[in-house]
Amino acid sequence: MQANTYDPLLVFEILRLNLSSKNFDTSYQVYDDAKIKDYLFVNEGTEVISTNVSEPECVKVTRVRKNSTRKTTFWFSEKYNFVPVKVLQKKDGDEVATMIIDSIELK
Repeated sequence: MQANTYDPLLVFEILRLNLSSKNFDTSYQVYDDAKIKDYLFVNEGTEVISTNVSEPECVKVTRVRKNSTRKTTFWFSEKYNFVPVKVLQKKDGDEVATMIIDSIELK
């Protein structure tokens, strides 16, 4: 396995840390289902969203999959150390899942 190859969960922590250091990479290698895959991300700029916590300005990032109509969009809040405060998944243009942060406690 090559250096800088991540598991499917760790890649999102690496992405979050890279966003916090203003170092946005568009591609990450991930070991998933016994093979190495490229996870591709698109930085779609900033957007203010409404949550139960507040209305933070977020960096909007979409994971685009090769050979699939499924897309997952994340809103990472700078105010909350780039924790994703919203996740939206679409397939064939239809929403299939949405998660929005309900509370947060930073120490």
